[in-house]
Formats: sequence, structure tokens, C-alpha cells
Amino acid sequence: MDIPPDKRRAIVVLLVLILFNLSPNYAKSPSIENTEVLVIVQGNSVRAISVPTLPLKFATYGVLTDNWYNLLTQYDWDAETAYEIMLCESKGNPEAHNFSHKTKDDSWGLFQINLYGELAKTRPSPEWLKIPENNIDYAYKIYLENGWGQWTCFK
Repeated sequence: MDIPPDKRRAIVVLLVLILFNLSPNYAKSPSIENTEVLVIVQGNSVRAISVPTLPLKFATYGVLTDNWYNLLTQYDWDAETAYEIMLCESKGNPEAHNFSHKTKDDSWGLFQINLYGELAKTRPSPEWLKIPENNIDYAYKIYLENGWGQWTCFK
């Protein structure tokens, strides 16, 4: 039996909720034992990974990260590695910002693109980097020039 992709995704999510004994409105809770299950459905393959629980105000990002994963697959890189780095760097928060003089860090968006010091002169603005599609596109450019080593989550 051939199940349409949108129905297959709903079935998988429902099964995961049942398997992990989670209610469908679990996102209303501020935390779930510090992690949540993220289901990735791509074609006929299904993969579940454990990711850090997001603060309540970011609870909806779990839904959006599926769309961002689909964006990641449009680039010529390992989409799963890119996805894991993105979640590690920003927890899926497109407005994530990290600033520290000590570590020379002024990083923005999903992939935490650093704009500290001279980098700000040659890289896009924080506002532009807060748009997920832009941040992913710029992260891909960095990946092409330097590989994964630019992200501390890969090291």
C-alpha cells in the first residue's frame, strides 16, 4: 500500500508519541526530561534523534526544523551532518545570538554565523542571518570554503 508522504509523516509522529508515551500537546510543557524526540522522514526512510528540549517560547521550532531539514537537502553536503550542527549550534532557534568578547564571538541564527570584529565587514547583517533560508545559504558558502571545521559543534 502506497501512503502519501504527508499521511506517512503524521502516522510516524503519532507512533512516536505512542511509543514514548507523550501526549500530542506535550509542546505546551516547558520541558520534557531535557530532551525530545525529533522524527526525520525523508522518502521511505525514517530516523528519530534525541535533541535538547527548547524553552517554551521556542516550542514550535520542532515543527519548523522539518522544513529546515528539507532546505538542507537542497545543497550538496551531508544534510544529516548539517542538521545536527544546526541543532547543536542554535537548538533550531533562527533568532539565536551568542556574544562574548572573551571568545571573540558574535554569532547569529541557525548556524551561528560569527560577525565578531572584522568579520562584520564582509558578512551579512544579523537581521538577514535571522532568516532561516538566508542563514542556511550562507552556512553552505562557509562549508564550501572551509568544510565543517568552522562550527564548534563539529569539533
